[in-house]
Amino acid sequence: VKINRSRQPKTFAQALKRANDVQWKVYEASQELIAICDDYTGSVSSAYQSDLICAHALAKASGQGAKNFIRSNAKWLGDADYTAEVRERLNRERS
Repeated sequence: VKINRSRQPKTFAQALKRANDVQWKVYEASQELIAICDDYTGSVSSAYQSDLICAHALAKASGQGAKNFIRSNAKWLGDADYTAEVRERLNRERS
């Protein structure tokens, strides 16, 4: 769907926020997978350690990518309140 930022600013803003909603889900799922990998690190046989390491790395990369999209979309919006909300939520996710 093509949205013109200058002619449809509200629609543009809604699209970026919805895109961020999807990225938050990706980020949350990646964090769940990282936790699962961490839980199984010591209990998986050596034959499957490489699978666990790969799953952990992919989850970490997808989480980082999602956070980058979230930050980028927040900047594009130019909405200081929304950007502050995003920054605060990302900071909470770190702790």
